Amino acid sequence: MIKPLKTNRIAFLFYLFVGIVFFFGCRTQEEVVVVEVPLIDHSPPQYRIIPITDSIIAEVGGLDNAKEFQYYISKAITLKRNNTAPKGDVVNGELVRTIFTNRDTIRIEANTPGVMKSHPPRQDPGYGSALNIAFEDLQGNPNIGFGKWPPLGTGSNGRYQIIYTDAENLIINYGGINYNVSYDGHEPPYLMIRFREVPKENVDFRIAPGLLLGSPH
Repeated sequence: MIKPLKTNRIAFLFYLFVGIVFFFGCRTQEEVVVVEVPLIDHSPPQYRIIPITDSIIAEVGGLDNAKEFQYYISKAITLKRNNTAPKGDVVNGELVRTIFTNRDTIRIEANTPGVMKSHPPRQDPGYGSALNIAFEDLQGNPNIGFGKWPPLGTGSNGRYQIIYTDAENLIINYGGINYNVSYDGHEPPYLMIRFREVPKENVDFRIAPGLLLGSPH
C-alpha cells in the first residue's frame, strides 16, 4: 500500500516536470522571432516619354483616339504679359499722368501633364491638325495649340510644337489674352506622351504525323 505522502510526492514531481517543459517550451517559442523584410523593387520604370507624331496618331486609330493620351510638354515655358494703361489728372493746374502696369506671368514646367481639348484642322496646307492642349482648368478655357512646322515638324515622325499667332515675336493667344512665350535653349518645346511596350508571344507548335506511302494526299 502506497502511503499518501509518497503519492503527493509523485504528483508534485509530475507537475514540476510538466511545468519545466512548459516553461522552456514557451521560452523557446518566444525566442524564435520571424522577421519579414519587404522586397524593394529598384528596377527602372517600364515607360518612356516620347514625342507625339502622326505615325503614333495613325497607330492608335486617329485623332479621336489620340484624345485619350496624357500629354506632357518637353521643357519649361514662361508666358508673360505686360499691360500698360496711362491715366491723366489735372493737379494744381498741371497734367499728371500715372502709368499703371500689370505684369502677368504663367510658368508651365517641363513634363506638366495636359489633356487634348480639340484638334481642329489648320489653315496652313500640308501641316494637318492642331492639338489644343489644356494644362489648367480656368475660366476662358485657356489652352496651347501644338502643330507641325519646320524644322522639327516635317514628315510622319515630325514633332508637334507650339503654334504662335505671331511666330516672329513668339506670341500666343492664351484664354483670349496675348502672351509672349520664352524658354531656355535653342530647341523649341514640343508635345510628348508616355510610352511602354508589352511583349506578347504566340507559339504554335505541332508534330507532323508523317505520311505513309499510298495514303491519300
